[in-house]
Amino acid sequence: IIKMSQRRLTNLELDMANLNTIAYKMEEQRTSYKEYVYQSFLSDGEVAVFKKDENKTIYIIYKGTNNYYNLKTDMRLFLNRMDKTFHIANEKFEKVRKTFPNYKMFVSGHSLGGTKSLYVSQKCNDCVKGVVFNSYIPTLKLKLVNLINNTNDVTKFVNSADILSRLAIIINKNKVVIMVSKGYFNTMLDFHTLKQYVDEDYYLTF
Repeated sequence: IIKMSQRRLTNLELDMANLNTIAYKMEEQRTSYKEYVYQSFLSDGEVAVFKKDENKTIYIIYKGTNNYYNLKTDMRLFLNRMDKTFHIANEKFEKVRKTFPNYKMFVSGHSLGGTKSLYVSQKCNDCVKGVVFNSYIPTLKLKLVNLINNTNDVTKFVNSADILSRLAIIINKNKVVIMVSKGYFNTMLDFHTLKQYVDEDYYLTF
């Protein structure tokens, strides 16, 4: 039995939702947000990195599906297969950590980006915290499933109406927060977007 909770997002969680929408932008269109300073030299088309000197923390935001190659990764996950995407995500994490060895690490992501964040966090579960939104986890037996269930320091948010994410809740047992849909969506796909979480219309990208 999974204990599900409903609550408002904290300021940090709202910030992560907004940083995720920025990560979906083209690299040249990304900007800093509040005290989170965008690190373009460590970012690429799949990852957006931000630095916050106030609390000496680096935030790595993994972008979700938005191109053909991401879709191929999604299909492999659906068939319970992994590809090099996850190894690349971990390599990026290690590169950022080596660049800022005295900073704490925080990961976030939406959809496939959330799955990447969970994968990275379990590889370094004692040195990273995180927040993910509507991440997809394979539902059959796979090493990734067991590893992700060990991500105690990552909070997993799921929209109550998002079928894609809710299918995975049964095996994704730790720190799951079920959010009640705001109810203004037009299609079923809208339930999977970040509209559930962002607090400023300016940062909506869907």
